[in-house]
Amino acid sequence: MTVLAAPFPASPSSALLADLTPDSGLALRRWTPGEFRRLFSAEIFSAGETLALVDGEIVDADSRTPRLFSRGEYYNLTNFGLLGPEERTELIYGRIVKRMSPMSRPHSLSNINTADALQDAFGGQTAVERQMPLHVERGLEPEPDVMVLRGPSAEYTDAPRPADVLLLVEVSRSTLEYDRNTKSGLYAENGIAEYWIVNLRARTLEVYRQPDAGVYSDLRVHDETEAAAGRAEHLSARRRPAADGAGVKAAPEKSGHQEI
Repeated sequence: MTVLAAPFPASPSSALLADLTPDSGLALRRWTPGEFRRLFSAEIFSAGETLALVDGEIVDADSRTPRLFSRGEYYNLTNFGLLGPEERTELIYGRIVKRMSPMSRPHSLSNINTADALQDAFGGQTAVERQMPLHVERGLEPEPDVMVLRGPSAEYTDAPRPADVLLLVEVSRSTLEYDRNTKSGLYAENGIAEYWIVNLRARTLEVYRQPDAGVYSDLRVHDETEAAAGRAEHLSARRRPAADGAGVKAAPEKSGHQEI
């Protein structure tokens, strides 16, 4: 167990790091020397591991590669008080990403309005959850702003998995690049069929569909006059038979694949 000050080489998750700019309001969770010692005393790490603390990040002492956290270790950090209840974090490719600034009022209202519109569109046949964890795999547990799940929330005794998801939504202003790049790739890799970004900068709704080899091959952009509620109704109609067989008319879309 060593505390060092020298820089270490770029990690395999360099794409994630590129999205964690000062303007994004996001950063890797850094550790103090005291916290580093507590990680060992709490047996978060095994006794045989040779680790070092470099600029607040825990790395392998020999290779200087970041020591990645599993989902179980991530939960134990909270259980042992090493992640405080006030910290807003998520586990992304084994790295703990922390939101550094408080959520803005427009972001909060958009979360609420989006969840309400989706709940109205889907009715009682699904669960709509806000800022709850999604169990993707061992080193991945993102917390999307809104999730639409198959069946009621009471059915999920553990965090839902990608197969349970009908739709994920991120509300984005400062985190737009992170949501378009890191989050989009993560969700596409794990087969999330539809992913939305509520773009507060441009006042648009970005709809990503058809995940293939870690990317979404279809992107549609709706302007603010095309209500998210209408898009949600169209989405839910694709997953349930209409009582009169006529279905629900979709909100108008800008056709084609757009670069934004």
